Order: sequence, then C-alpha cells, then structure tokens
Amino acid sequence: MSTDYRPLKKISASSLFDGRLEKFDVREHIKPDKTTEKERCLTDGRNYVWVYIDDDGFVDILTRYGANAPVKILNAVANVI
Repeated sequence: MSTDYRPLKKISASSLFDGRLEKFDVREHIKPDKTTEKERCLTDGRNYVWVYIDDDGFVDILTRYGANAPVKILNAVANVI
C-alpha cells in the first residue's frame, strides 16, 4: 500500500537535495537500481518517501510505501519551502 502527498505550492526539487534537510536529520538515500533524475528518495534513517520530479524540476508528488511513518520527513520538507 502507498500514500501520495501533493505539495500545495511549487517546491523546487533542488531545494530538497542540496543539503538543507540535513539540519532536520533528513537526507537523500540513493538506491542504485531505482534512483534517477526524476525519482529520488528522502530518508530520516528509518522511514522514507520517494520524490517524483516533473520536467520543470519541481516536486510533482511524494510517495510513502508500506507502513513507514514519514512525518519527520514531511515536516522537514514543509520547513524548507
């Protein structure tokens, strides 16, 4: 099962992957067989969300898979936009 989250305003994907989230203990997790320019993963070390990026470089959707609880990650994203 998955849950999708849509941002209410435009979020530049680069702002999520330039180190700003590290002060919230959130960082990118690279999965070699899945991570691409348009599909990237954020983790807090325990939970994760996949970030899907549109052609213009903005976050299209954030997706949580399984039973992980990405509240810390989503709060960090909300704090950097």
